[in-house]
Amino acid sequence: PRRFNNISSNEGLSQNTVNCIIQDRDGFMWLGTQNGLNCWDGYGFKIYRFDRNDTTTLPDNFILHLAEDRAGNIAIGTRNGFAYFDKKTGKFRRIKTPDAPENNLHQAVFFLDVAASGKIYFRQNSILWCYNPADGVVSSSSLTDQTTLFHSIPAANADAHYGLFKDGIYLFSYHRPERKCLVKFEESAGPASFLALHGSKLFALINGK
Repeated sequence: PRRFNNISSNEGLSQNTVNCIIQDRDGFMWLGTQNGLNCWDGYGFKIYRFDRNDTTTLPDNFILHLAEDRAGNIAIGTRNGFAYFDKKTGKFRRIKTPDAPENNLHQAVFFLDVAASGKIYFRQNSILWCYNPADGVVSSSSLTDQTTLFHSIPAANADAHYGLFKDGIYLFSYHRPERKCLVKFEESAGPASFLALHGSKLFALINGK
């Protein structure tokens, strides 16, 4: 039988409410909590936190989403903005969108995804933004109905994604406005909804069910 070990603040975790977890290509576990970003190497934690006097730190300690990009760096969605962690430098880039206020407050990231192109998509308020790590450019996506996209996974076509929207499951592309409906929901989906592929079958968890 498999054995599970409980890891908490007693073992060095910055805070016990974990909102998101990923494992990177080097085997490290990244855990986003309500009070900091934690990197677990199997022996202990390295904790990253916001520092108002250092712009190369996180924009906020409340972590909502994590993703690893094609270069092995970490994209982070927080309660107060989007950040990009460069493993080589060990520093964060606080990514400002064109419409962001100077202090970037109230810019929670509600959605985060890395496309096959290497570009990173994240939603703040009613706009789905595209960040290109190669040149640092941030632009808005042309996808329609951006505010109701909760989760997406790549389809067989590298340019296409399966997207779980409020009203159904669609096949879509981030840089095209049109979508193809695959399943229409009778009950509206909410943030606690996810998609998964197993072989040729697509599974959906809607509102935790």
